[in-house]
Amino acid sequence: MKTNLMDIGFTIMKNFLKIIKSKLQKLPAGEETGAFTETSWLLRTSSSIYPFEAKALKTWGLKNYNQDPNCNLVYFGMYHDGDYKSLFFHKGKTVILWAGSDILALKDKPDIQKKIIEKKSIHYCENNVEQKELEEMGIKAEVVPSFLEDINDFPISFKPTKPFKIFLSGHPDRENEYGFDLIGRLADEFKDVEFHLYGAVGGLDKENVVEHGLIDNNAFNEQIKGYHCGLRPNRHDGASEIMVKSILLGQYPITYIDYPFVSSFKKYHELKMQIKETIKKKEPNYKAREEWVKILNKYIWVK
Repeated sequence: MKTNLMDIGFTIMKNFLKIIKSKLQKLPAGEETGAFTETSWLLRTSSSIYPFEAKALKTWGLKNYNQDPNCNLVYFGMYHDGDYKSLFFHKGKTVILWAGSDILALKDKPDIQKKIIEKKSIHYCENNVEQKELEEMGIKAEVVPSFLEDINDFPISFKPTKPFKIFLSGHPDRENEYGFDLIGRLADEFKDVEFHLYGAVGGLDKENVVEHGLIDNNAFNEQIKGYHCGLRPNRHDGASEIMVKSILLGQYPITYIDYPFVSSFKKYHELKMQIKETIKKKEPNYKAREEWVKILNKYIWVK
């Protein structure tokens, strides 16, 4: 009787293992170890963009890197030698979300480029310009824009009120990079348009230019709900919050870089043309919002 029970138990266990094995064989690569489940990733943020870390952790539902060399790790930004060394020595699965200027910094580092390629990480960037730059270095990246705030906090608010209001934001001592140098000229040519500048002061003494400087993010979010267009003239950029917030609010942003469902320009006369067309809008930009909600934060680590 003992022998029969042992034989029966052995047979049951053997069949059970066969079932488990067959199920694992049907899973996509990596899933049997939990490598690509959305709950299994930790976040390592480069010190250059550390102010964004808290938002990223909250929005993406991740926990901070705990120095476990075998964990599945998201690298948010890749700016410094410390970032590179961490990547190269890490043993677990790795994903890199390129943040923008870190791509420019990588261009003059062929040895680092080679090691990054050999690492075989998954790569994300936020627009076609970044994707092309990475591709020229031999790095294949998927374009997925990020947004580090709650989409639900930005319902459509666009109304065709007057004056037409355009807003942009920049950094102190880098005003021209963010288009502040364009505003004086635009303000003279579009007297009926009100321009709102944030983040820095351009020193423009014009009736239709309002310089807010640095203000609280919550106050900023409330103020821009009454505007019509976010202007982002940066030549190199990621998925700017100025543009994304403008889209979510049903506005009509204008950018230098080409993005889907967003008006863009390359020359000053094209910018003027886009502003003239945008002023005519009477309804919210439903289509752009609908399409961008579908693609924001669609990373493998986000639920």
